[in-house]
Amino acid sequence: MERDVVLAYKKDSVYIKLECERSVAAEISDHFTFEVPNAKFHPSYKNKFWDGKIRLFNVNNQLLYYGLVGHLAKFCEARDYDFIVGGGIYPATNFSAVEAEEFVQTLNLPFKPRDYQMEAFTYAVRNRRGVLLSPTA
Repeated sequence: MERDVVLAYKKDSVYIKLECERSVAAEISDHFTFEVPNAKFHPSYKNKFWDGKIRLFNVNNQLLYYGLVGHLAKFCEARDYDFIVGGGIYPATNFSAVEAEEFVQTLNLPFKPRDYQMEAFTYAVRNRRGVLLSPTA
């Protein structure tokens, strides 16, 4: 029996494009869908324009957010699908916290970065991207 294949390649800075069977796309859509808490109070839900769910994968154009490629790889592995990464998608790098500390020291900053700032910086460099939520005063 032949295994299902999921081919992923970079579309742009935000999305990856997937090529797979329609049934596999439906499974991916279900996996990357979640219900919004308290959606039943939203006017769009009350007026039956929205079902209260957020879908991170679009079945029609087969686009998935780039940042979810690692989760997609785990999804494919769990279901025994062949996951093929096409051009433009780069794996996370091995950038350690020690390397981050050494780099920050070369900047001669007038303050010492906080732990959560260093973690955010290290995460962004490792993944070559990131959406970071940082508290400010």
